[in-house]
Amino acid sequence: MSQIYNHINNKLNVPDIVVYDVSGTDPRFTETAIKWHYEGELNGKMPHIEYTTITSGKNLIANASINDSYIEFVPVTDQGRGTAAITISIGDTRRTIFVKMYDLSLRLMALEFDDGSSRYTREIVKTLNNAGVSASFYVTGRTFHDIAHEFIGVEVHPEIAVLTFTSGHHIGNHTYSHPWMREYSGGFATAFPDGQLKLWQEYTEEEVVRQVVRADEAICEVLGIIPSYYAPTYCYEGHNEYIAKTGKTFAFREVAPNVDDWDQKTTKDDIVERVLSAPANSTIIVHDVYQKTADAISIIVNSPQAQQIQFVTGYEMDMILGR
Repeated sequence: MSQIYNHINNKLNVPDIVVYDVSGTDPRFTETAIKWHYEGELNGKMPHIEYTTITSGKNLIANASINDSYIEFVPVTDQGRGTAAITISIGDTRRTIFVKMYDLSLRLMALEFDDGSSRYTREIVKTLNNAGVSASFYVTGRTFHDIAHEFIGVEVHPEIAVLTFTSGHHIGNHTYSHPWMREYSGGFATAFPDGQLKLWQEYTEEEVVRQVVRADEAICEVLGIIPSYYAPTYCYEGHNEYIAKTGKTFAFREVAPNVDDWDQKTTKDDIVERVLSAPANSTIIVHDVYQKTADAISIIVNSPQAQQIQFVTGYEMDMILGR
C-alpha cells in the first residue's frame, strides 16, 4: 500500500496516522507503540513529544512517552471514537502523528470531499472534528467552479487547507484546475486558470501529468507535503495510464451509488438519505463547495444511524481492508 504523503525536507520518519480499534475486534489495530527514526545526527538534541485531542470534549490519550525507537501511548477507550494528535519535535523538526480511535466492529464507510478547498470547507471540517469523524479531501490548486460560481482551491483558501490537514483529515490530489468535460458555455468569470477551458478528454499525456504535478506543487507550497493519492475528476478513467506514471495511488475502490450533491435537483435531505443508506466498505463522494452539502454532513454525522457507521478516510479504508 502506498504511503500517504511525501514530506519535503523532513528527516523525522514516523507514520502520518495510527488507527487504534477501541472495540478490540481487530488485533492488527490494538498496537500502542509507534516506531520513529531520525535521519541524521542528534548532536545532543533530545526528542520531545506532546499530545492533544482534536475531537471536542474528549480525552483520547491518557499518557505518551518516548524512547530511542518507539513512542508509546495509552489510549482512553471509554471516550468512544475520535482523533488525537501526538507531535514529536527534534530541534526545529516537527511531525504530527494522528491517532484515530475507531470502532472497527461497525460498518465501514469512507467519506470523500472533492474540488475544494472552498469557503464551505471550514464549516464541514469543524463539523467532522466535533463528531470525531475523519474524511478525505481531494483538493485542486486553483479552479473556477461553474456550479458554485466562485474560485476555489488551496491557492485561493490556503488557511482552510491548513485547518483541514492539521485536523488529521486526508489530503489528496484532484488536478490543478479541474479541467472541464464539456464545452464552455459562457456566463461565468472571464479569468480562468491556465488550461481549464480545454476539454479534459483532449489533454495530451504531458498536459495530464502537468495538471497532477502542478496540483502537487500548490499543495506542497501550502502544506509542505506531496499527496500520494489521486482522485480522478468526473471519475474519468481515460487518463489513468498517464497518471499512474506519476506514481499516484488511485482513490476509488467501491464507490457508493452517486450522491449527486452537485445536481441542483438534489436536496439536503436527498444527500442525507443516500449517504446513510450506502453499503458497507463503500466510498461516498460529495463536494465541499455547497452549503447544502455542509448542512447535510452535519445531520449525517450527528444522526442515530451514524452511531452504527465507522467513517474513515480512503487511505484508512485501504489499510483496514488490506488493499
